[in-house]
Amino acid sequence: MYRVVIVLCIFLAGCTTKLWEPKPERVMAVNGFYVNKETNDLVVTTRREAFYFPLSSNLARR
Repeated sequence: MYRVVIVLCIFLAGCTTKLWEPKPERVMAVNGFYVNKETNDLVVTTRREAFYFPLSSNLARR
């Protein structure tokens, strides 16, 4: 029983460490920012991806 508890503790410690490991950051070149004033949306595009962000109405008006 003692061995099972030791193995379980070691296993949980390894899993917890992997879960809290920081993810690598990515640096991307941005091609453009596009704001739709009617729907208050911001779209940011790169060469490979596009990111969608909902905006508050105050920020979209500017």
